[in-house]
Amino acid sequence: MKPEKGGSLGAGLLFTGRKISSQVFVFHRKVKNLISWQPLGENGLWQPFNLDRSTSSGVELELDYRISESLDCDVNYSYNKGEEIKNELVYYDFLSGEKRFEELKKRFEELKRKARFMPENIFNLNLNLKPLPSFSVQLAFNFRSEKLNYYPDYSYYPEIRYVTKKIKSCANLDISFNQTIKNLTFFLKVNNLFEDKTPTQFGNSMSDLDYPNPGRRIFAGIRLEVSD
Repeated sequence: MKPEKGGSLGAGLLFTGRKISSQVFVFHRKVKNLISWQPLGENGLWQPFNLDRSTSSGVELELDYRISESLDCDVNYSYNKGEEIKNELVYYDFLSGEKRFEELKKRFEELKRKARFMPENIFNLNLNLKPLPSFSVQLAFNFRSEKLNYYPDYSYYPEIRYVTKKIKSCANLDISFNQTIKNLTFFLKVNNLFEDKTPTQFGNSMSDLDYPNPGRRIFAGIRLEVSD
């Protein structure tokens, strides 16, 4: 096997002020000889092979803003357009051992497709509110656009076809409250306030129900700070 190789180009701008700091970063990345597992060994044994290539280009934005003495926020957004070229196994006769790959049948340009597992848009917003010296509230909001995965379909054996599966866009909100009384801090935190159960990652097959986001979770407790 060959080692995975990759390269990237990037450029950024950074601004820092009394209340605001921000940065913009643009990038382009390319990787070849990606290691992929395929049933190419003896008797269909799954083994690692160098088959894949991928490229991604995008921009990342960050902003930290102190709105007032009691309120500050930070925002980050990323756009990532990824493409992959995967040398898919499209024909495999287990008896004769004959194998055919998609890339051997088509031109290189025709094989590009949207990169798996990679949402194009990710947005995060954090707000920190402290209306009183002893009381604070934190809000954390995040958004992720849809992502794709590709699964083999063996129902046309010995031909192997591929189907696309999507995980839809989703948003999540966490909120927490903190009240300090002397050395004690009472806290209450609610994760996934809107109880969005959109899967966080794909399962093992097209029919798999994937791995759902846990439902609403509530945490409460007391912290004791002891100083020397």
